[in-house]
Order: sequence, then structure tokens, then C-alpha cells
Amino acid sequence: MNYDKELVNFYELPEDWRKEAMSNADNYEEITYIMPDEDKTPEKHILWDLSECMRTDGNSIFDGIIGVSNNSAIGINISDCGTMCKMTFI
Repeated sequence: MNYDKELVNFYELPEDWRKEAMSNADNYEEITYIMPDEDKTPEKHILWDLSECMRTDGNSIFDGIIGVSNNSAIGINISDCGTMCKMTFI
């Protein structure tokens, strides 16, 4: 599987994204984030994090799911080392 997104802690986020993280949650330092692409900005894009990810059972092709709306979600697969993930919009 091609894990193409880096998983980072609060302090590894760029400064503008750290401000976004602080505005999103009180426990922002404890959350694991999906590093935003370099061409994304907090003004126009979402900072995805694993606090919104619901773990799936062993019968799913995804390790977890992030609900986006009533009819869409993101399937998350996390690498064995836990430092990368793959996001699949479903």
C-alpha cells in the first residue's frame, strides 16, 4: 500500500497549522495530525487529525474511518510503523 501522508504531532505542524489546531480543540497537543500538503492553507483547507477517526473491526479494508458528512467519509490506513497513512475518500 502506498502510504503517502505523514502523521505528526502538534509541534511538527507548520506554525499556521498549529494556530488552526489550537482553534479546533482544547487538547491539541495530544492529537496526532495528518500533515497537510504544502499547497494547502488553513484558510481554505481542513486540518485532518486522528481524534476524529473511528477504529474499524478486523473485517474492514480500512484501519479507521473519519466521517465527513451524511454520505461521505475518509478511509484511513496506517502504516505498521505508525508514522504514515493513506487517506481514501469514500
